[in-house]
Amino acid sequence: MDLERAEGRRTARRAGTRYRVPAVRMPHEWIVPCTLRPGSESHSDLETVDRAARLLHAIRNADLVFSRGTIDDANKSITPPADQLWRVARSASAQTQARMEALSELIVRVESAAVAEFIASDLLDAADSPWHRGLVLLAERVSASNQTTRDKLRRALLEHALIFRDAQDPGADPPLWAALRRYGSLVPIQDVPSFLAFLRPQDRNKTKQTVLQVLQNILSNELLPNGSDFTPLRKRIAELAQKHLDADLLGSAENAAMALNCYCTVVLADADAEEMTKRLLTLSRPGLATAATRILASARKRRARAFDSSESLDRVLTLLQPPQT
Repeated sequence: MDLERAEGRRTARRAGTRYRVPAVRMPHEWIVPCTLRPGSESHSDLETVDRAARLLHAIRNADLVFSRGTIDDANKSITPPADQLWRVARSASAQTQARMEALSELIVRVESAAVAEFIASDLLDAADSPWHRGLVLLAERVSASNQTTRDKLRRALLEHALIFRDAQDPGADPPLWAALRRYGSLVPIQDVPSFLAFLRPQDRNKTKQTVLQVLQNILSNELLPNGSDFTPLRKRIAELAQKHLDADLLGSAENAAMALNCYCTVVLADADAEEMTKRLLTLSRPGLATAATRILASARKRRARAFDSSESLDRVLTLLQPPQT
């Protein structure tokens, strides 16, 4: 096949057909012959799978365009069997990147439930390491229907979120936020006050905002129960809404987004919702009020599927309606 550069791309001509392929540079050592057949004598299983996983990752990221059938043939020829992928994933001696890519490939192969169990079990040994951070990030991509697996994963994610929260490097933030999001998809309503541990004054605004978004999603489907166990959470949400619904803080898109999340969460948690709605309307920010109305109206529809009424939310939506002219 003849290759030529044109407008920053490589153009491949074969059998009179032109295939446009984005120019991509790959480390030389990746482009080496390797035997993928089980029992290869020239490479160990781990070396073979490691090479193949990295090469497959590079090819997929290059967004190559092939004729029909060619890409499937290529995948079959360079993708190792599932048992070899599991061998790499379970090998503590393999590189973390190779282990992660093996797990990612297993997820693609619809082995998500098995990968979820693997992640949940490996995270039971709570620690802050590249491996544990990677597992937490992968946890957002797996589904788990088995209740035992879900419970293990939920407990492990909360433990790691607390570890990442107290880490001293910014690299812990993405796995922290991933842990909070995935934990929020598993937590029962009675354990929602556990999010208070990530709404402290010293926590990053992005961490608080992630928690508020998670709570917003949970409370769009369930009512926050009354009772003393939930009072501190309601109080803290109201404090954050009081702070961020301030005209002096709405000059940037980031602050406006934080104010929107604070307001929607305070309404859905029924934490002084009507008073905060009046505060929102005094800001004279119609775009903010419109966005809030859209989010809360959607939550109202979702709640309606689970129970008959949400009186506090109905009152707020009435207040948010523009005056009739």
